[in-house]
Amino acid sequence: MTDKNNSWRMIDTPEALADLSQRLEKIDWIAVDTEFMREKTYHPVLCLLQLATPDWAVCVDPQANLSLQPLLKALYRPDLLKIFHAAEQDLELFNQLCGSPPPNLWDSQIAAPLLGYPEQVGYGRLVEMICGRTLDKSQTRTDWNRRPLSEAQLQYAADDVIELVKIYQQLQEKLVQTGRDSWLVADWQQLADKERFNRSPDRAWERMKGLDRLSAKSRGAAQQLAVWRERTALERDRPRNWILKDAALLDIAKQLPRDFDSLTRVRGIPEQVLKREGKALLHAIAAGQKNPQPLVKKGSAQALSEGQEAAVDAMTSLVRLKGHEHSINPQVLASRKSLEKFLRGEQSNLSSGWRHTLLSESLEGFLAGRISLRISDNELVIET
Repeated sequence: MTDKNNSWRMIDTPEALADLSQRLEKIDWIAVDTEFMREKTYHPVLCLLQLATPDWAVCVDPQANLSLQPLLKALYRPDLLKIFHAAEQDLELFNQLCGSPPPNLWDSQIAAPLLGYPEQVGYGRLVEMICGRTLDKSQTRTDWNRRPLSEAQLQYAADDVIELVKIYQQLQEKLVQTGRDSWLVADWQQLADKERFNRSPDRAWERMKGLDRLSAKSRGAAQQLAVWRERTALERDRPRNWILKDAALLDIAKQLPRDFDSLTRVRGIPEQVLKREGKALLHAIAAGQKNPQPLVKKGSAQALSEGQEAAVDAMTSLVRLKGHEHSINPQVLASRKSLEKFLRGEQSNLSSGWRHTLLSESLEGFLAGRISLRISDNELVIET
């Protein structure tokens, strides 16, 4: 399992999987990535699991008639640090497999901005910036569910964790050197919170756009239709848009058909859905109209006054200076919207975590008059 030449090993037998599980018991951290498909299913389907340390890399084939339980048990060790990049979808998959995300996580997309890299930086770009290598993108659209996988496909998958090992080593070393590794404790705890993934179908309608253009009765119908669609998609393990697209759902809610004939006149409803689900749709519409939903606008606070806008402008200048001081992109530190929320006393990403640690005292001091901005030698400086 050596990694001297970016080599890797395929794990597709029970013996090899048992050996890998034992290896995991002896290490402190590991880079993790997954390849999955969800184009035809509600839940993501695990097609490949890639793991790497500085000494070895493997691709585990879940379709090789293997029981992954010993491996998953080893991966869920609380003292084993799991390294990801942009972990959200990977963790959703682990949550589906085991009922919760694995504990003890580290995400290079979250860590990199603390060292001056762009916010939400893509993996390929991060590899270029840190490792000086351009990853092969020819396998981006691979059907990972199809077997056999080619050597090029497997090398593409293995490369992701091989480079992630190097990224973690360099970023973590710099975080420790700058004293910023402790800033991310809250982020890692939030990343491992299973409540982010256990969404109730009854709240599916909250993710829909366009509800603010509907009447209260139509919003009630849209809510019931969205709940029905989510439960149906979950039961059949099919993408929710395969059951009914958002546009058709909103058109139904807008028109509020009372019978099957009027339902057939709504654009965008496939004929097979009308035949199979017509009664269910009409039932959801009727139930929704009995429970009209008032419009609750997110971020419905009043517009800022001219003086408040000027205050946010000044806060933005302070953030730029703090970003320069700490070699962090100011936009990563605080967006204008988050500063507006801070001014209003609302919850934002400045309310907790490393941004709170880095900025809250300065911003509170500025708003209270304990800190000011002034010109010195034609440059803006912070004065206490």
